[in-house]
Amino acid sequence: MVPASPRLSRRTHASAIVLSLALASGCGARTGLDVDELDAGIDAAIDAAIDAPEDSVDTMVDECPDPVVARVREESNAVDIIWVIDSSLSMRDELARIRRNARIFWNAMEASSLDFRAVFITPQEFAPVAPLELEHRYWNRDVPVFSNEALESLIANFPFYRPILRPDAATHFVVVTDDESSLPAAEFDLEMRRLLGHEYRLHAVVSEVAEGGGACSSPTNIAIAPGEEYLELADENDGIFLSVCSEDWRDLIDRLSNELRRVIPIRCDFEVGDDGLEVESLRVVHQPRDGEPRTLPRVDRLTPRCDGFVVSEEGSVQLCEETCRDVNLARGRLELISCAL
Repeated sequence: MVPASPRLSRRTHASAIVLSLALASGCGARTGLDVDELDAGIDAAIDAAIDAPEDSVDTMVDECPDPVVARVREESNAVDIIWVIDSSLSMRDELARIRRNARIFWNAMEASSLDFRAVFITPQEFAPVAPLELEHRYWNRDVPVFSNEALESLIANFPFYRPILRPDAATHFVVVTDDESSLPAAEFDLEMRRLLGHEYRLHAVVSEVAEGGGACSSPTNIAIAPGEEYLELADENDGIFLSVCSEDWRDLIDRLSNELRRVIPIRCDFEVGDDGLEVESLRVVHQPRDGEPRTLPRVDRLTPRCDGFVVSEEGSVQLCEETCRDVNLARGRLELISCAL
């Protein structure tokens, strides 16, 4: 069903009001109005309704006889952390250090109140064993990660961890490698944003550029090359850097734990194109922390002045910018309602 345009519906509404008044008074028979005067009154009312500012028009919500909550968006501190660990021969010397420092990570997660999920993309021998009480939050993608391919592995293995990611959780990537990336930072960033549909943070445990332009070194190992592509991504995405030559990752884990505690704002969009929902029946309700719920009006398009939400031809639901801002100021949650019409 194609919805009537706002202009047509407002003209019809104005006509109905004036016509009903005219009929109630006998079409001018007892009021002294002739036909020409009545027509002029109808035209004036129609023009006034059409020319009224968009924000002044009352938006009426159709009945929703059998509402079903199809989606919920809430503010949260849920986080999904995807680690990718280089498993090439040059990283064998790092294996004991990785295992030792991974235990610090699990201890920090166990001590926190975070709602987290952790995915490790690396062979099982490199993947840290999760404590029994955290096993339900842990997934391992048992595949090799070659020296230059950490970023490519994150993209190639996206189908594996996509079902683990939650729409209201922040996404954090942690890259551990002693080499440079063969995939440029800009290409990865563009593709990953497309896959996720939202922003992410990337943290780099890689080699810095040492004096003379080489890689870092430690008493037990020498890195292959500076991870400049990873450093660029960490810098652009507000991530954390730690030298892969560092013996103790406690500083990284402490800083990462603090970053993971950030409250995530309510996302103001829903993807519904592949869910079999009747697009024309969709409603969006804001349930604030304090106060009464509000059913948001549906508008035809996003404009600087709009209040409510739009539904695209592809089936995505997007709140107007000011509406999104107001929702996050009031906090609470958004509900996407499907009505059985």
